[in-house]
Amino acid sequence: MYTLLSGFYHEWTRKDTYNVLVLGLDNAGKTSFVAELAASKIPSQRPPRVIPTVGLNVTRLPLTARSVAQCWDLGGQTSLRSLWEHYYADAHALVYLIDAADVDRLTEARAELVALLQNEVLADIPVALVANKQDKQGAHTAHAVTDWLAVWELLSPALVFQPGDVIRTAPSDGNGKNGANGGNGRGDRSDS
Repeated sequence: MYTLLSGFYHEWTRKDTYNVLVLGLDNAGKTSFVAELAASKIPSQRPPRVIPTVGLNVTRLPLTARSVAQCWDLGGQTSLRSLWEHYYADAHALVYLIDAADVDRLTEARAELVALLQNEVLADIPVALVANKQDKQGAHTAHAVTDWLAVWELLSPALVFQPGDVIRTAPSDGNGKNGANGGNGRGDRSDS
């Protein structure tokens, strides 16, 4: 009888888990991005002081009462990128962050993104591109990053935002203002 009741309890309280890869070059702001998402989903959770990720950070974010997103924030250093492929098979979505203010590394960021998009294991999962650090002087707009990346032809049209819908982000001021997407939930399509 205990086994039957225990099985019912586990089934009723089970939450579907969706694994989200959070990738990008080192210093793209992946850990800060996930911390801001966690703080927005769990109001009592303040973003921690962020240090460079060596290996993997895992953050669980509630989606609905019955599902959670498990964000796998993987280190972006050159020596760690070879580890990314070990997580592809279990991923349900990919978030790729680009430091829009680091113009010297945009070519490298694009090359890594193209390699990800051409990987057959990742071919059928949704992809979100994030033009991060929009608050920095000289940062490219999300629209400019979209145009510069020119990777939309590598993506299945059913799995991505429309061209121009790269999400723009900037860190919050600690009070939840000016965070991911400036709080509006849409990509920036203007050059202003």
